[in-house]
Amino acid sequence: MAPGDRGPGRAKISFEFAKRIEGFGKHDLVRAIVTLAIPAAGTPDVARNRRARRNEVIAKRRDPSKTSLDALDAALALHGGKRLGGTTLLGTVPVETTPAGIDALAALDSVRSIMEDQPITLID
Repeated sequence: MAPGDRGPGRAKISFEFAKRIEGFGKHDLVRAIVTLAIPAAGTPDVARNRRARRNEVIAKRRDPSKTSLDALDAALALHGGKRLGGTTLLGTVPVETTPAGIDALAALDSVRSIMEDQPITLID
């Protein structure tokens, strides 16, 4: 699939990242950050205990739908990939997979976006 081709799920991947992985071999591994489509936390109810509400919001964010993670794991396994860590509070999951695996992840309804995992460096 050409970088300009916005097939199923390609809108979830930046043009630059899609273009970069086009040059990879089919068995090369790519590191990426997958953002899951997690449910909104909702607005806090001031009448409720704030601590309980905060813990409830954190629990919802830390525990995205099990089916979302199952689908993610199935797509990764199919393409020789794996999760590199757990799900963060923001619903992100670091992964390593092939370019075809990135496309498979992008096609999942439970995936909101996929970003290239890039090293962080200090500005000189």
